[in-house]
Amino acid sequence: MGRSDRPPRKARAPDMDATPATSRQLGHVSKPDQHLSSVMPPLAALRTAASTARAHVRSTLAVWEISDIADMAEAIVSELVANAVNASADEHGRPLYREGQILLLWVRLRADGRELLAEVWDQASGAPVLKSADSNAESGRGLAMVRELSDTWGWYPTERQPGKCVWATISIAS
Repeated sequence: MGRSDRPPRKARAPDMDATPATSRQLGHVSKPDQHLSSVMPPLAALRTAASTARAHVRSTLAVWEISDIADMAEAIVSELVANAVNASADEHGRPLYREGQILLLWVRLRADGRELLAEVWDQASGAPVLKSADSNAESGRGLAMVRELSDTWGWYPTERQPGKCVWATISIAS
């Protein structure tokens, strides 16, 4: 799909308009027939961020009782986080810093009963690029995989700071 001016739902950077959900706020939900949202605390843009994000996805979807899409959602979020980490590193793979602080990323999940919206926000400049990588390439297939696994995907720049939000949607089976 590529760049979109806005994701399927109105959204702003999670550090500006949302707070992390607690387990009490998540509660027990028999069917996601209401709008649910979970924002992870900020993660340093390091290689370990993807595994932390996968654990958050799996546990959140289990609480929301939509674990049937957990594998797909984990794969998508993991790729989006890996791309954010790569965008937040220099040409040698070392983390970038701004004003003495490592760049951060956020993961937000939203469900409305019909679809899951997964968003990954970063503080890195630049746009995500969908590449054509051959089967022997060690990298470059992430966004192609996101495109194949998701119903829709896109990105837009953040408004108040350098960075972007890359998002993808997945249908929730009834």
